[in-house]
Amino acid sequence: MLCYPLDGGHRWGSYLVTGGRFGMVQRNLVIYPPGTGRAERRWLRLWRGGAPIGILAAALVMLGFGDALPIAASLSFSAVIVGSALALLGYRVRGTRGQVRSLLAIRTARQHDLASHTRYTGARRLAELMTEADELLAAGDIDEIEYQLRWHTAYAELGELLRSEAVEIR
Repeated sequence: MLCYPLDGGHRWGSYLVTGGRFGMVQRNLVIYPPGTGRAERRWLRLWRGGAPIGILAAALVMLGFGDALPIAASLSFSAVIVGSALALLGYRVRGTRGQVRSLLAIRTARQHDLASHTRYTGARRLAELMTEADELLAAGDIDEIEYQLRWHTAYAELGELLRSEAVEIR
């Protein structure tokens, strides 16, 4: 029960669509390497959320030791504890974190360039592919091997999309 928030909604990664002011829409797609296990996904999610978690932990440490220590010592103590925890977490996921692929596609109401459109529609298409694979696996319409194949396909296509984006920027 405690680990459910760390499991996330999908085995393959995450997909978040947010709207903003003036017609702006962001699509954030994250795909883990195919076959990444549950424990490794939990560690990776902790790593990706490390900054907000670290700020919260530092505030809690400062509140807890605020009366017992001077403010400078409390601040130093919280910085050491949070910094050490983030360093250990980074060490734990060092082998996998560089393989995680992520794409942030932003589109505004008046944006009409091809590169942004490609990123935007590519993120949606890959997220739909993997969400459909989740549903098919849950319904028993595909087996684990087919699911892993679709995961690998989405991971490879996101890599191609990111490579083509890097070429365009140069």
